[in-house]
Amino acid sequence: MAIEPIKFLCGQTAELLKRGRERSKETADEATAQVDTPPLEGQLEPLRPYPEVLEELKPRLRELRGLLHDYVDGIEEIDPANTDLLKTADALRQALEAIYGQRITFRSEQRSISGPVVKGTLDVRVVAGAAAAVRARAVTGSSSLLGEVHADEAKAGGEIRGVDIGEVGGV
Repeated sequence: MAIEPIKFLCGQTAELLKRGRERSKETADEATAQVDTPPLEGQLEPLRPYPEVLEELKPRLRELRGLLHDYVDGIEEIDPANTDLLKTADALRQALEAIYGQRITFRSEQRSISGPVVKGTLDVRVVAGAAAAVRARAVTGSSSLLGEVHADEAKAGGEIRGVDIGEVGGV
């Protein structure tokens, strides 16, 4: 991972932590200010944190940002063979992805493109009608969808779907 993605991840983390401190002055749905973004695969939607996830992950954000700070400031040089550095940067990315509900993928990475992630899990004993973990009338853009259903029994006429989408469109 290059320095630009690490700077972006640390910058986003700093903005989240600052906003959390000033939270009483803001509305709950105000978007987090974006810092300079390196080239991404795909496109992020406006970055609006899930407050409960942010609150839960705040200590981890501080810890991971602290471990990467010397790289961002240019004190330490990035060595692509440093697996601890790569794991730390990826852990920070995963925390931000959970907070924003979006995948963050930088150019030339071999992973799903950036953008919103929708995940639904349904765990039921008996399905007598229609059950779906994720149900949407339409999906547009580069959203990632994952629907997971666990059912012990489906009665006659019962329908079980992980993802039930009426229409899929692209950008």
